[in-house]
Amino acid sequence: QTPVGLSASVLHIEVMQIPHKFPLRYLARLVEHLEAQGIDCSEPLQRYGVSRLRLRHPQGFLDADDLVRLSRRLVDLAGRRDSGLDVGSATGFDHPPEMAQAMSHCATLRDALLCRERHHEVMTQAFGLRLREMGELTEVRWFLLHPVPYDIIGWTFDVAMASFHAGLTRLLGSRLPAYDIHCSMPAPGHERRYQALAPASVHFGEGGVPQLRIVIPSAVLDTPMPQPDPARLAEAEQALLALHPGDDGPRDRAAWVTLMLRNARGHQPTQAELADVLGVSVSTLARQLAMQGQSFRELAKQVRHEQAVALLRAGQMSVQDIAATLGYNDPANFVRAFRSLTGTSPGAYGRQMRATAWASSHA
Repeated sequence: QTPVGLSASVLHIEVMQIPHKFPLRYLARLVEHLEAQGIDCSEPLQRYGVSRLRLRHPQGFLDADDLVRLSRRLVDLAGRRDSGLDVGSATGFDHPPEMAQAMSHCATLRDALLCRERHHEVMTQAFGLRLREMGELTEVRWFLLHPVPYDIIGWTFDVAMASFHAGLTRLLGSRLPAYDIHCSMPAPGHERRYQALAPASVHFGEGGVPQLRIVIPSAVLDTPMPQPDPARLAEAEQALLALHPGDDGPRDRAAWVTLMLRNARGHQPTQAELADVLGVSVSTLARQLAMQGQSFRELAKQVRHEQAVALLRAGQMSVQDIAATLGYNDPANFVRAFRSLTGTSPGAYGRQMRATAWASSHA
């Protein structure tokens, strides 16, 4: 089951400014994984003009649409939807090599993760990474920044949780404590494979905006890194800065809010929840939206209406069920809101759409 308003294959937001280029390096690890199993990846790489050198080069990038198509083709070649776990386990959280160099020279794991947060776009501009300490617990969160196909979100979250676990295991060994992984998406068909991440407990289907949250004991962050050296860390961070893809224009905050609202599962996120994802105050998010002539209230109203229209056209749910799905406590409130935008009731709208579809199919 996919979230309301989200295609099972492609999420498309017309107003979102999508970066023109994305790093190829995670795909390099996927290609290595596939070819180690005897699966030749030459054909899809040639189709999208990706040489072996470009695939592994620090400045190897591909435009967004082609990267999605190539990713899908490679995942299809794997013949398994759990390949992200294999790629993540082989990668670790300190990939690429420049990132590994910088993180190893940090004083503690806390500093290393903050370094990873600062330079996360070296790996991807489609997802954000944020570290937040909450007393005895610390949360590491991956969240969506740009439109990404639904299946690729799940695959990327698999890579993220497996690579984080691999990195912790290499650093802590038998001292690795129990921790929790929370994924907003439903449990996939390969749910048993996550047992390999023990002592982590993986929790799926928590709803809300698309995100992956890893919650670890804060005491773990004091773990020393292997080669602390401030001077070499400064040099390594300069090397990472040289790998940043660059600024693709002002961030479209209204488009991001729309993206998150359209992809939320189970309930419509509040402005406070989305501000929390970004790590900003509610007033800051409101001010950013206002600078674009938008408000959270109007965006939420628009998205909820789009979702209502899609469900009414599908004709598979009653008005009462649609109201509940969209988070209305009283179906009458849904009816009034819908009528205020369309001039007709949701029931009448649904009947009209179904009659039009029937007429078109029998023309």
